[in-house]
Amino acid sequence: ALGCSGQSRALATFWGGRNRLRAGKLAEAEQLLLAHLKEFPKRSTADDAYILLATVARKRGDRATAERLLFESIRKYPDGDMADETVWDLLWPLIQAKKYREADHMATRLLEIARRETRSGAEGRLSYWAGWLYMKRDKTEAAKAQFIKVATSHPLRWYALLAEARLRAIDPKALEVVEARQRKTAEDQKGLTLGD
Repeated sequence: ALGCSGQSRALATFWGGRNRLRAGKLAEAEQLLLAHLKEFPKRSTADDAYILLATVARKRGDRATAERLLFESIRKYPDGDMADETVWDLLWPLIQAKKYREADHMATRLLEIARRETRSGAEGRLSYWAGWLYMKRDKTEAAKAQFIKVATSHPLRWYALLAEARLRAIDPKALEVVEARQRKTAEDQKGLTLGD
């Protein structure tokens, strides 16, 4: 299939690269995935290939290259189906490693990229975790701003509910304002009222 062209070559370079990565053959995976990006930059799997290449870099211990690749993916494919996962792939490893100062910096960088999470379950995730990191770093006002943003932008979503719980703990009056705004919006838009 690698000797073919068109669809067959696209599938062979992408799936071959992915499978070689899973088998631990990093050089072969990288070669195929780079070929995929070069030959098929507009294919829906291009942003996936960036994530896989970042995984190759991380397995080699090259975090800087992994981050560069992931930011390049966000820049090239801001509306791609993997954009949410790319953002998460930049932030979560730092949180998991308890590198909160670095994660705080990364979250701030990612928040500067104007985009909205679109994958179900990811709505408000970046802002929530940015707020969580800001709390860890004693940046209470910045944390509160992120929690308010999540709660108002994504009402009744998972991260909005978590943000509301955080707000309740750090500033109950701010939560009351958010809830009043949500009631007003619901009444204005649908003629519905939210119970107390």
